[in-house]
Amino acid sequence: TCLKSENDIKKYTLFHVLAYTGMRKGELLALKWKDIDFEKCEITVSKAISLDDTNKIYLKTTKTGKTRIISIDPGTKNILIEWKKQQMKDCMAQGFNAKSKTQLVFSNKYNSYMQPSLTQKWLKKITDTYELKTITTHGFRHTHCSLLFEAGVTIKEVQDRLGHTDVQTTMNIYAH
Repeated sequence: TCLKSENDIKKYTLFHVLAYTGMRKGELLALKWKDIDFEKCEITVSKAISLDDTNKIYLKTTKTGKTRIISIDPGTKNILIEWKKQQMKDCMAQGFNAKSKTQLVFSNKYNSYMQPSLTQKWLKKITDTYELKTITTHGFRHTHCSLLFEAGVTIKEVQDRLGHTDVQTTMNIYAH
């Protein structure tokens, strides 16, 4: 609600997608529009970004090295569609071809990978401004997982959705 009131569709969409998919931040920041199937309401997660020893961003496989498909609800789909329209306008105004098949869903002002630490700066500003309890970007993944358990989703379904190779990881880290 606080993010929505800020009228920044990019930030709102980014955190909404994290909360409603359980994706890791690096997976989300590597996402391209071609990875989202709006007809099937699915996101294919096959890669992630990370930082090397010199803080340079590089593309890698997912944490487990496996591709997974995450279903999305109609509300998340609509938010992503609105963001795509806005991003296209913003990119075109800056001279970037946002219609490219390789267009990132969330890019920086140079239309390249966003610095991963930026999401935490955005969160800190929101939590400070609205006097909210501190949460990390990864905390959205925990929240998503907790909501799945509360909704009665099986441990196996949660494991698959989060991309864990071992059900014990899901139980030990997220089932609290």
